[in-house]
Amino acid sequence: MKTEKKDKAKKAAPNPNSLKRVAEGLYRNSSSGTYSAHFRVKGHVCKENLETTELEVAKRRLRDLRAAKELLDPKAGKQTLRMITERHMQLQKKLSSSSITKKEGIVKKIYEQWPGGADVFAQDVKPSDVEEWLQKCSDGHRKSTINEWQAFIKAVFARAVKDGVLLKSPAAELKAEKREAVERLTPTTHQFKAIVESIRKNKVNRRCALSADFVEFMGLAGIGNGEAASLRVQDVDISKKRIWIHRQKTGGDFYIPVFPRLVPLVTKLLKRKGNGPKTKLLDISEAKNALQGACERLGYAHFTQRSLRRMFITDAIERGVDVKVIAEWQGHKDGGKLILDTYSHVSRPHHDRMAELMA
Repeated sequence: MKTEKKDKAKKAAPNPNSLKRVAEGLYRNSSSGTYSAHFRVKGHVCKENLETTELEVAKRRLRDLRAAKELLDPKAGKQTLRMITERHMQLQKKLSSSSITKKEGIVKKIYEQWPGGADVFAQDVKPSDVEEWLQKCSDGHRKSTINEWQAFIKAVFARAVKDGVLLKSPAAELKAEKREAVERLTPTTHQFKAIVESIRKNKVNRRCALSADFVEFMGLAGIGNGEAASLRVQDVDISKKRIWIHRQKTGGDFYIPVFPRLVPLVTKLLKRKGNGPKTKLLDISEAKNALQGACERLGYAHFTQRSLRRMFITDAIERGVDVKVIAEWQGHKDGGKLILDTYSHVSRPHHDRMAELMA
């Protein structure tokens, strides 16, 4: 009898978590007072907590949610993380081969280490899943590398939102890691000349002359490995003393002057190449091994090809060249802000010299 009474009492007692219909698609939790959306759009049921106890706010959020759901691709629910990642990679073809290779490495980590596997439905991915994946990948890696992975996964989900696959990106709230201070090794102009000479005299290297030309050109022109490797004879206008540069990283074009100290090398290269406009100006695409070998023979720090650009910028600042002009020579669009921030230790004396002009 007691058991029957208890059962009847349970049936009679209202469910504290029951939802009461307030309006079409809008329900209120009788216990907490919060409102929820429950409606059907394009054949799919949408249930979502509107996270408010205010009726007018709930109505506005319901309206916004309906509008957003209307924009979603009807097949969005079948899109997996693997599928949206593949779609994102399909649109990266214009990047340099090195950038694509780097992104392919990140994709591999997504496929191998994503919590629950990469075939999870994109709509089911939670912000904590993204954070868990980043934590798995972060062990033993520099913060700059982690930031690259973070930027990539944010771009993947941002594209899915743009394509109507997702309403909101689960990676939208990620914050970039503060990068640790890095010692940027930069050769002096004296060391640079010694390195070029050492490479040129190293007869063990069959490409010693070509490697020396490549390293010398990067250092004297102040451009990177990718830009130097892509140069063609048609990019050099010796009469106007200009060299057109195609920035591999951004896809933008800009020009640099044929600096007086660069004239002999450019003249030699053009003479050797003849008049074929599409012929590569430099015969090789990189000289990092030759550069490393020269540094070891001379007892220098391990300077990289990137170090040569830093040497050029440092030398230009110390010579008193306007920072805005240096930025233009680097293809920067920020008027020199990046250079001033990066080379503050060098630009301070330059500022002091400029201040003396105000006497």
